[in-house]
Amino acid sequence: MNTHTAEIDTLRERVANVESGVSNLTFDERLELIKNWDTPIYDANIPVFALSAEKPAMTNATMTPDALYAMYDALMAKYPHYITKTDLGLCSDGVNHVYRYDFKDPEQRRENNRYSETKAKAIIMSGVHLEWAGMFGLYYALEEIAENPVLRDLRRNVHLIVVPCSNPFVTLAENLEASEGQKNANGVEVHQNFEVGFYYPDHPDYEPPGSTHYGGEEPLSEPETQYIDNIMKENTDAAFFLTCHNMNFDAAFGVSFIWPSVATNYMCNMSYRLIDKMSQMWMDKYADILAPGIADYRTDALEAWDTRLGHAQISINNGTETRQATKYGIQAANVEICERFWAHGTKANQEPLLSSFTMSRGAEVYVNFLLTAFGTYDPKDKKDYAPNLPWED
Repeated sequence: MNTHTAEIDTLRERVANVESGVSNLTFDERLELIKNWDTPIYDANIPVFALSAEKPAMTNATMTPDALYAMYDALMAKYPHYITKTDLGLCSDGVNHVYRYDFKDPEQRRENNRYSETKAKAIIMSGVHLEWAGMFGLYYALEEIAENPVLRDLRRNVHLIVVPCSNPFVTLAENLEASEGQKNANGVEVHQNFEVGFYYPDHPDYEPPGSTHYGGEEPLSEPETQYIDNIMKENTDAAFFLTCHNMNFDAAFGVSFIWPSVATNYMCNMSYRLIDKMSQMWMDKYADILAPGIADYRTDALEAWDTRLGHAQISINNGTETRQATKYGIQAANVEICERFWAHGTKANQEPLLSSFTMSRGAEVYVNFLLTAFGTYDPKDKKDYAPNLPWED
């Protein structure tokens, strides 16, 4: 997966110099070095996956943490040998629990009585913000992996560690005013509370207590953040970290359905492969219904087939959980899907929020992210450089 590029060699040298007291990395230099964890991706031989049946639309009745957990628990009851559940503890409100679900088939015994080799691994989280499309898009993707025989190889060979609702306080309707849809019970945006990229008061992008993006007084101060960080520390052999979010409208690009905001060049390249494949599949499959609104996506397209229904970028401003994963040598992406499919119809007749069409396309995004990620992954090339980085200021 990761060739030892000149950038990574430079990173190792800089770390060695820091440890010997010869050099020091500034905050911005550290982030720049993370970005340059770079490998080109080409995955033309990995087939794109399409749902065989549409997923249900979201309703007010389903948009509660209990309803989400009930769906996970029901799936676990159907596949008890594949899915297990762990209570990580209470969230910041001291009332609601944060749960972890492991999706892992038992090791397969070979004819010579030896077990198959260790599974590849991914850590996945959602629900850090009040973003139901991201949470349920992930659930529907996992449901598909559990039940669809087309995805048998992904189920058998990949261990998925999933935290479906990492900030339960934010998802409760009665807490909307206090949480602003983003913060926990302590008024901290968990999204900004990890170590790597944490803004201290002397940083120009620091936001004070009471602001929407206040990251806390110290990194890892919140129980929600600590749970995720502990999972990362205990699973540094994971190949990928995926955090699932959603948006309503893309202010930077105008229209977009897939928006991976990532930590490294490797993940940016992989995300554009994902966007290209998904866009072409949807353009081919839903040409008639997408045609009225598709022109909005063609600002940089040379031909109709060149249209992308999304964009990817390396971002140092869109949360800290992805960069925290790089500390442990794990490639990471924040993959946002949209609450509606803006290209579905004209601007006067948009796809409704959280519709069946929207949720089904979101599930396809997350399934294909995993197929693309693990289809290009070679565990022999996994990096181990990041745990030695002196992130603390």
